[in-house]
Amino acid sequence: MDPRELYQDIILDHGRHPRNHRALAHPSCAISTASASLMTEILKGKTLAEAAALFKQFHASVTGEDAVAPEGLEDEMDRLAPLAGVRAYPARVKCATLAWHAFEAALKSGAVGTTVKTE
Repeated sequence: MDPRELYQDIILDHGRHPRNHRALAHPSCAISTASASLMTEILKGKTLAEAAALFKQFHASVTGEDAVAPEGLEDEMDRLAPLAGVRAYPARVKCATLAWHAFEAALKSGAVGTTVKTE
């Protein structure tokens, strides 16, 4: 399958049927919604070290840097690969990384326990 088609299919699926979310009065764009949805599915139950490693590599992949899947987390990075298509649209990189930056801020503030939960 063409990577652009896969990108569109994943974004549309998670944009229309986001996982682990509550209704917002003024929802974000489809890319933000899809990225947050995928993030919650992928990070749930991960250790903080695994979550931080995934964030680092995900960010690298969407900004066009060299991204190598963290050891043991290759499947998770494969699931995030369709979002790397935003690097062709620089204005959309912020959409794809918004939820991830919020998660990173929670990690840095100590607002997260020892494993990732989405409640």
